[in-house]
Amino acid sequence: MDKYFPESIAVTEAAELQAQLAEGLQLDDSITADPKTVGGVAIYSRGNNVTVGLALYDVETKEAKKREVVSQHVNFPALPGCEGFREGKVVADAIKSFDTADVYLINGHGINHPRRLGIAAHVGLALDVPTVGASMQLMCGNIVEEETGKYIYDNNEKVGKVVKSGLGNPSVFVSPGNKVSIETSARIVEKVLLKPVPEPIRLAQTELVLALKKRVGQI
Repeated sequence: MDKYFPESIAVTEAAELQAQLAEGLQLDDSITADPKTVGGVAIYSRGNNVTVGLALYDVETKEAKKREVVSQHVNFPALPGCEGFREGKVVADAIKSFDTADVYLINGHGINHPRRLGIAAHVGLALDVPTVGASMQLMCGNIVEEETGKYIYDNNEKVGKVVKSGLGNPSVFVSPGNKVSIETSARIVEKVLLKPVPEPIRLAQTELVLALKKRVGQI
């Protein structure tokens, strides 16, 4: 996976590499909108440490079949818009050692990114697995309301969809990472959006916070 996660790279070269890698993304569905298991991924980065929480969510029982936290020391600098190179390597390693899921829902962005390679897209491409990005923040672009919902457009390209669990709740900005379409990505998130945060990500975040509190007493 060296070509996806170089040990070091200049900012300008990182942006160019992102654009090149994004050309290899597959945005056709390799799965249905009814996955049986969804892997939730939450990420916490501080200094030279990146910690990843994972949860294997059973869609039918609405429970986590497995949870895990992985932490790694990283040397790659924190470059704006290039989180995939820094945190993505830790996420990819964590997923490889975790149980296989039908799709991985990552707390971050997929193609809703200036160079179409947010961390969900980056990881999905590196591992050749279906991934979806879900975030409470909009990475780039504008919201356009259409007959079938609110979509995210960036430079006149549709890159995601807005999903909400109900009136008054915050929006979740959903974008495909790899091997999933925009519509299927949104439907998957809708299925697991029991609360304002998608349940697989919430479970992963909970496990992550518990691990961090045990380690340092507070975040």
